[in-house]
Amino acid sequence: MARPIEARWTELMTRLLCCVLLLLALAPGAGADTLGQVSLPVNDGPGGEAPGDEALREGLERLTRRLTGRAEVADLPGVAGALAAPDRWLQAYRYQQEGDATRLELEFDGAALRRYLANQGAPVWRGEPPTVLVWMVAGSGRGSVVSAGDDLADAMADVAAQRGVTLRFPAWDEQDREGLTVADIRGRFDEPVLAASRRYGSDWVATAVLYDGRQETLNWRLMEGRETVTQDRDNGERGALLSGMVTAVADTLNERYSNEVRSADGQRTGPSPAPPATSVGTGPVMADGSAPSASGPDSFDDMTLLAVRGVSSLRDLTALRQALSQAPGVASVEVRSLDGDQVLIQLSPAGLTPARDVAGLSECGESQGRSLYCWQP
Repeated sequence: MARPIEARWTELMTRLLCCVLLLLALAPGAGADTLGQVSLPVNDGPGGEAPGDEALREGLERLTRRLTGRAEVADLPGVAGALAAPDRWLQAYRYQQEGDATRLELEFDGAALRRYLANQGAPVWRGEPPTVLVWMVAGSGRGSVVSAGDDLADAMADVAAQRGVTLRFPAWDEQDREGLTVADIRGRFDEPVLAASRRYGSDWVATAVLYDGRQETLNWRLMEGRETVTQDRDNGERGALLSGMVTAVADTLNERYSNEVRSADGQRTGPSPAPPATSVGTGPVMADGSAPSASGPDSFDDMTLLAVRGVSSLRDLTALRQALSQAPGVASVEVRSLDGDQVLIQLSPAGLTPARDVAGLSECGESQGRSLYCWQP
């Protein structure tokens, strides 16, 4: 007896879905963590052989700049030890042909390196640094808005990415142009700029105007909400001006979101003290500074998971992360998940009880078998 058409159709779609899932699982890099991925140009030949220590050190140094947000990393604690044996951090490599050019794609254990650097006392980003939305006007006359995909936007985003910072540029489509004009950006009219920014979901917004001339001039500012955090106006060569803006933005965010300890007057006092080497989740750090063997991304043996209720805005979340990062013994603070006004925070090392050390944080129940804390700053 023939089966109904609906049953045959369901079976066909199920088989098709299984095939798609299998292809995705077998695809190179499918589901890979991009945190530790670095791409380098290959200058001599098509490649194919295992990369040497020089290439691995260059890739690892680039990754370290991304994880710390610093342009210069050689003197940071733990960096020399990590670079001494770069192959210990390597998980995979491959050569990618792009026309006549060849690139070496390296995949390091970025999560393990970040934990190692933090435990050695190096300043690293606490979790993921925020995205900065950039409204930039460039060109002669009234100028035009630099939108996502423009060469200028890509160049600035590439420079920022080297410091671990994400720059986002607007689509500048009909929806943007309905409520915002070039004159609004040039004139620093906050209301329409901030209103147009809401669709992109960024708490940090930068506006910039690049003026043509014998010497180009760049006038820019960085805002958090309605507050101007830093700004500058300078003239010179275009590449240097844009690089200077990106560097200043990265430095500002790094001061706010790294784990570096500062004195009461805001002066840098050096990185936070390194906890014992055995607190690194992937194993002890060797005497020669080499990396431990990597464990899976879901291993929380060296972590404390903290459920906190009362986090109803990005400002609340930023304040909570800052307060936790300053609690005694905390090496790193990362957001694992958000559910309504409840957030799951991952702290390193394990066994921390920050509630007694953080003002505004108190135990108020239980969630999924662990203590639940309430945040009331």
